[in-house]
Amino acid sequence: MISPLQNKAVIASSPLTVQCTTTPGNPALTSYGWTRSTDNWSQDSQTLSLPNVIKGDTAVYTCSAWNVMTPTGGPPVDGPVDGTDTETFTLDVLCEYFKYIV
Repeated sequence: MISPLQNKAVIASSPLTVQCTTTPGNPALTSYGWTRSTDNWSQDSQTLSLPNVIKGDTAVYTCSAWNVMTPTGGPPVDGPVDGTDTETFTLDVLCEYFKYIV
C-alpha cells in the first residue's frame, strides 16, 4: 500500500523530489514507476526527481508500486501473482514575476 501523496505547487526553475512510500509487502522486493498525465513521460524509481521544473511539468503524477509473488506449496496457481497499488498527486508549476522599480 502506497502512502497518500499531497498536491504540490512549485515555483518554476525549482527542484521537486517526491518519495513514493510503501508498506512492505511479501515479498518485500518492490518495483516503482512514475508517469504523468500529459504525455508519455515516465521514470523508473521510488523517488520522483525533477531538478528544474518548468510550466510544462504541470500535470497529474502517478506512482505505481508492484511486487510479484511466485507461490511455493499450497494449491497451484497459473503463473506468478502480481500485487499493484497506485497513488496520484497534482503538480502546479507557478511562474515567479519580478517587479522592477525604474
